This record gives sequence, structure tokens and C-alpha cells, in this order.
Amino acid sequence: MSPSAHARQTRRRKARVLLVALIFAGVCASPPPTFATTQRRTAVVEALLVGDSVLNGLAQSYSNAGRAALAARHSFLLESAGCRRLITTSCRIPPSPTPTNALQVIRADAGRYDRALVIAAGYDDPADGPYGIGSAVDVLVAEARAQGIAHVIWLTYREAGPEASRSHRSNVVLHAKLAQYPELTLADWAGRSAGMPSGWFSADGIHLGVQAAAAMGVLIGDALDALPTVPSRCTAPTIGTPRPADPPSAGASATGGVHLLAAPQRLVDTRSQPGPLGANSVLAVPVSGIAGVPGDATAAFVSVIAVEPCADTYLTVFPCGSGVPTTSVVNATAHSVAANSALVRLGQGAICVYSPQPTDVVVDVSGWLAPGGDLTIPVDPVRLIDTRVGMAELAAVPQARLQAGSFLDADLTAVPGLGSAIGQTDAVTVNVTATGPGADGFVTVLPGPCRGQGTPTTSTVNFTRGIDVATSATVGLTSGHLCLFASAATDLVVDLQSLHGAGGATLTALDPQRLLDSRAQVRLSAGQVLPVGLGAAAGVTGPVSGAVVDITAINPVAPGFVALHPCNGPAPTASSVNFAAGATVANRAVVSTGGTDRFCITASVDTDVVIDLEGVISSPP
Repeated sequence: MSPSAHARQTRRRKARVLLVALIFAGVCASPPPTFATTQRRTAVVEALLVGDSVLNGLAQSYSNAGRAALAARHSFLLESAGCRRLITTSCRIPPSPTPTNALQVIRADAGRYDRALVIAAGYDDPADGPYGIGSAVDVLVAEARAQGIAHVIWLTYREAGPEASRSHRSNVVLHAKLAQYPELTLADWAGRSAGMPSGWFSADGIHLGVQAAAAMGVLIGDALDALPTVPSRCTAPTIGTPRPADPPSAGASATGGVHLLAAPQRLVDTRSQPGPLGANSVLAVPVSGIAGVPGDATAAFVSVIAVEPCADTYLTVFPCGSGVPTTSVVNATAHSVAANSALVRLGQGAICVYSPQPTDVVVDVSGWLAPGGDLTIPVDPVRLIDTRVGMAELAAVPQARLQAGSFLDADLTAVPGLGSAIGQTDAVTVNVTATGPGADGFVTVLPGPCRGQGTPTTSTVNFTRGIDVATSATVGLTSGHLCLFASAATDLVVDLQSLHGAGGATLTALDPQRLLDSRAQVRLSAGQVLPVGLGAAAGVTGPVSGAVVDITAINPVAPGFVALHPCNGPAPTASSVNFAAGATVANRAVVSTGGTDRFCITASVDTDVVIDLEGVISSPP
């Protein structure tokens, strides 16, 4: 053990001894300074404690000593309020206002804690039903995953007082959830408090007096002590080369057509290496002559995944031989998994991946640009598929939620206004959204028909239970059919972005460059239509028919979507990127310019937006 680690452990032991002494003393003649529940910290702390009126006992002035002793063991934010519920509207104790529910608190504090979410609420919630304890566990664990929080600690409910039977049912539900979520642990307040004197609690037998509050602090501290330490990959030797000092290049590939592999091929997975890509390091990934990509390829269509980064990070993908550009393809929170696709010019036959923080990286290739190949026709975005009952769609597939392990076959030749074009189309670029997934899983988009397809070994969209997520994909067509596979139950939305075949134009990959960052200008408002010009971008000469971009939504005020579309038409109902409140989510998109030098962006809710240019589609001859 290092000297600093030994010192931390010693401080925690002493703090625990002090706190246990306080429990049995019940008083402290000279209490330590208050750690107030309203205190706001600018630094990131270890844990967020979210509770109702029971945990609120730890926030009272009589619990100053207990709170301070817990703070000596672990840094935390304490967010407690009477009558707080978990995922539905809270109750109210007049004259106080109705508090926000636990989900709203967790979202508001996103980014202010980095290791564990502690839940000590639910006494005002039912054990069962759509807003019961089981549903709340599903929603709050999903939110923790979306924020990259690796651990959720849930305090069991004291089985005492008039609601003892309901608390018992809630505890049964909590124990059943342990098998479903590996990041979930229970801190057994029901067991710990069962033998405590009744005088430690209020008259209802539930709410905390000074000794019970201190004991709950010990329980929370013990639960945080028991969590696993930093993942071993984050202490392993790292790979990669230091970030080059060269400035980013402004090159362009030779124009070409789209060539697709029969199935995506893996180029690199650093999890098979001794350690992850290091901080401020670059990983070179050869592409030309690898995995079926020929030597004359000028750019590649790749999928890039950040796997369990050791801290919040982003991935930039660019041609090798260049400096690192000020753009990003993937944005990932600590210990999460995040993916996106990109069109990247090849430099020295390879692409390079940069991360400012240590992370494992996976790169798959699905196609390339080279002479010949399919031409590209960007289209006004349209909704091909929406499996949600009663929603508008053009492909007329059954509107029923896909079940785990099931396929969905879409005949695009039957789409009104599209059938004749599909006859000359070998591939399409679509935005695929998994909405309301019932469990963690993935969706794979394949050339149809689906009959005879085996279970896919690759994925297009990776999702977490309860979190909507979208990914752009360029996929071949067979006889005009598209096939989608879902590994877990989910609804699917598929929006068309472009066709690839005869009668279109060539595509040019550009070194990534930033077109828009609303954080430096004015935040995009709900319903606002914002033009984004291409005229000043390097490598863009004259009008083009479309652009390939990476779009990132940053800190939206509510769940919603952003749509890219030609400026000479109305905003579509199709989406380019979908997000949850407070998230940072990126996706690739192909957008038509309508023959001008610009396209437009519209958001369903207020959000910041960053757009990076990856390529342009020439104007048709």
C-alpha cells in the first residue's frame, strides 16, 4: 500500500471510530462544522446521496457530528427533502413547496459526482406498479449508467411503524433486483436498524434521531468503503504514442464512390492489449489492405467505441500523419461505453484515434471510398420505420415492439415515392434509434430479406435499458429489403438520410473541421431553425448536394432530438440525434443541402450543438 493510501485508510478508520462513539454518546459538546445539505461544491465529489424525509435526519443540525464524520471518510453531496418520491411527482408537506423527485435531483447533479449514487428514499412510494420500487430501480440505474456512474447503493427500508408491511414488500423487490443489475448493491438499513432502541427514532419508528442518523452515516460509509477500487485497466501500463505537436491538416481525399463490406470487420480492440490507450495519446489503426479494404481506398467508414474510460473523455479520429484536430467523434463519461460512426480520410493508409484520458478503444470498418463504387444521393430526411403503435411511418412494417432475438424485415420498394429509386440503389444511410429498450442490448442492421439470417455477431446500435440511443449506419440492400435484429425488447425508429447507387454524385472525405459550436455563440432554442454554412470550410468548392457531419447535442434541458435538413424546406419529423436531459450525445448524419452551400438544424428542446464536417457530396453532373 502506498503511503498516501495508508494515510487515507487511517483517517477513515479514525472517523468511523469517532462516529460509532457519537452514536452511543448521543451528544457532542462541541460539534464539528456543519456540512449543510444546501452547500454547493464546485469540485467533483465521490458520491451523491439522495433521500426523502428519513435521510433528511442526517441533514439536520443535530447530525452535524455524524455528517462531518462521514465526510472525513468520503466526499459527498447530500440532497434530501421531506415527501420526496423516486420517479413520480413528490408529495407535499405545507407550507413547504413540493420537492423535486429523486430522478430530477440525480439529473441536476450530473457531473458533480463520479463514483457512486446512494439512494435512501422510497418510503412514500408504492412497492409495486409503474411508479413502484422495482420501476424506480430500473429508471435510476439506467440514469446512473447514462452518467457513467459505476455503482448504485440502495438502502433497504426499516420495517417498523404503520407501513412495515409495505416496507417489507419493497425490500423483497430490492433483493430481487440484485440479480438484474451488477452495479447495484444494498446497504441493509432494515437489518442494521432492527435491533436499535426505539428512542433513537421519532414516534413513527422510522424517522431518525441523532443516534440513528449517525448509524445511517456509518452504514453509508461502510457501503462506500466496500465498493471495488479503480478498475484494473486504469492502473495497467498504457499503449499509444504521445499526442503530436503538429497542427491539424486540412486535406481532402480523392473523390470516389461508396464500397461496402459484406459485414463489418474489426480492426482493433485494445482490450486484448496489456493496457488501454493512454492519456493524451494516439493509436494508429492501419486500414488499407486490411480486412478486405483494398490498397486504393482513400477514406473509410468506421465505427469507433470508447470502452470504460478511466475518466470523462472524448475520441478524435483523423488521418494519420496529421496533428490532432479540435473535433470529436465520441463523447464518453467515466466507466461507460459510447460509440459513433465516422467517415475518415486515410493518411498513410491508416486512421488515428486520440483520447485525452485513458480508455479502451474498439474500431470496426464497414466500407471505404475509392474509384468506382456507388454514387450518393442525399435526400430530405423521412421516417421509414416506427414500430410504436399509431406513429407515422412509410415502410408499413408491423407496428409492434420487437421482442428479444427477433427480426424485422422492411421492403423499401413498397415505400411511396421511393420504390423506383430503390431499384437503382445498392445501399442506404439510415439513422437507427432504439427507443424505450426493456434491457441492455443491441440492434444490428443488415441487408434483407431477414429469412435465413442467423444471430448477428456485430452491432449497429448499443443501448442501455430505458435509454433511447441512435446511430447512423450505411448498409447494403438486397432486393430492396432492409433487415433489423434486436437482441433485447425495444421499439425501433429508422430515418432515411441518403441513397447509394446509380444517378448520384461522388463523395469526398475532408479532414475533420468544426462548423458550429453554439457554446461560443447562442444556445439553440426549441423550434429554432439555424442555418449552417459550408462556404468557409476547407476543401469545399462551390455548391454541393450534401454533407457528412458529426453532430453533438450538449446539455439539453429535456429529452428530445435534433434534426438536420435542407434550408429550403420545412423541418422534418425525422431525427439526426436523440438525447436525454443533460446528456452529451454524438451521431453521424448525411444531410442534403438542396444544391446550396448550407443546411439547417432544428432542435425539439433547448440545447447546445456542435457540428463537425467529415465530407461533402459533389453536385450531380
